[in-house]
Amino acid sequence: MCALISLDLSYTKIEHIPPHIQNLVNLEVLLVHHSSLREICYDISMLKNLKTVDFSDNYLEQFPLELALIPNITHINVSNNQIDWIPPDIAGLSDLAFLNVKGNNNILIPPQIREMASTSRTTILFGRK
Repeated sequence: MCALISLDLSYTKIEHIPPHIQNLVNLEVLLVHHSSLREICYDISMLKNLKTVDFSDNYLEQFPLELALIPNITHINVSNNQIDWIPPDIAGLSDLAFLNVKGNNNILIPPQIREMASTSRTTILFGRK
């Protein structure tokens, strides 16, 4: 199971990602969209090979801060949740190419994140539902 590079838990009604996820050290793609996800465990930050996460269409109330600790991440989709702010730490992800936070009501976008978009190194999608 450690050789697994892609995991799709979408449409499973899962509410949280189990801590054992850290055992999937080669995981590059994690898809958990259209579920009942409410929180992300800290252990996801141990997945240093993770490049793409899709947590869209869930019930997340906070942006997963743990994602800021994954240096190689390139794509983050947390659209259509209940997130109201993005941590400025995300601006430190030098490989981040795509960030989708669209469909989160009244989301606060810090200046550091807006600057990422203006430098054309990252595509950021945001807006109301």
